[in-house]
Amino acid sequence: MEYTNKLEARDLLEMYRLLILTREFEDRLCGLWGRGGVVELPHGSQGQEAIAIGACYGLRVQDQVLPSLRTRGAFIVKGVPTTLQMAGIFGKVGGPARGKSTTHHMTDPVRGVLLGTGLIGSDIPVAVGAALAFKLQKKESIVVNFFGDGAAQRGDFHEGLNFAAVFKLPVMPNTPLLINILPEPTLHVALKAMVSPAYGWMATTCWQFTRLSRLPQRVHVQAKGLHYLNA
Repeated sequence: MEYTNKLEARDLLEMYRLLILTREFEDRLCGLWGRGGVVELPHGSQGQEAIAIGACYGLRVQDQVLPSLRTRGAFIVKGVPTTLQMAGIFGKVGGPARGKSTTHHMTDPVRGVLLGTGLIGSDIPVAVGAALAFKLQKKESIVVNFFGDGAAQRGDFHEGLNFAAVFKLPVMPNTPLLINILPEPTLHVALKAMVSPAYGWMATTCWQFTRLSRLPQRVHVQAKGLHYLNA
């Protein structure tokens, strides 16, 4: 039985609640930033919330995520309180870094959030390294790594996917949308998902919509990839 066939009505409702919470949280954040006083520069994921919700909802406590700038939902699904995140956004001492940094690249080892970096694409080798550690330690854990479409044009992407494929590591790359569409193609192929099979990866393209009613369809695609890794 596929993972998606195990989802009950209460699961879909809970995922929908998490999606709404992510959207409302970021809408409120962007509104507050416009008034001034917010330390963190918002990188909203409006319209892309289902990528984080669908990929993370089926994760266990021991599974790790490495979010990007536009995957606020990953923090929320993994149980990082919105009050803690908001404290970090305002640079308060009650935030995850005690006011020394914002929530963009926060870590929470207890809840399974790996520490990220500010350099595009540089999180990919970190996620692959964490997956390698899990394999060497014989732990049944996986790592879900989020990065923007632009990061797929860096060497980190190709090196990370190849290394993970060669050593059969439990890591799942997940790519949100590119923020800026360049006038000229940056890769010969039309979609970055076409690159992954060259390294032995199963790739799925999941188109994003702004209508919240399309959540079940998007969750199905994300959950199917997660089921593939667990198998």
